Amino acid sequence: MKKNNSNKAGWPGDEERRADAAYNFCKALDEDSDLRSRCLDKDLPDARDTFKEEGQYGNMPEDVIVRAFEIEDEDRGDRLITIKLPPVGKLPPKDQFIAKKYWVCTYNHWDTLKSNK
Repeated sequence: MKKNNSNKAGWPGDEERRADAAYNFCKALDEDSDLRSRCLDKDLPDARDTFKEEGQYGNMPEDVIVRAFEIEDEDRGDRLITIKLPPVGKLPPKDQFIAKKYWVCTYNHWDTLKSNK
């Protein structure tokens, strides 16, 4: 995948733009061990700045946080959980709660689950 030379797609862009940004970020960290080390040491500004640059996201919002982790296999992906909380007082009843809307994970095994709950 090559870099998207246009920022017209906006933040965060469609699936192809996200894939390009992720690939370019991983490639930059693969090619620069010092940068990789800084990003893995939870140096949030380095990881964020690198993702912004490699993804060509000049319009990336300031409140976006980028973290990089080394995970040897996908099964370990469940050790990092991101929950997007609904606004206070807006939690739907359990029978209307769609877990995938709140439990965010980008690992393939999560994306391929058949259930909406």
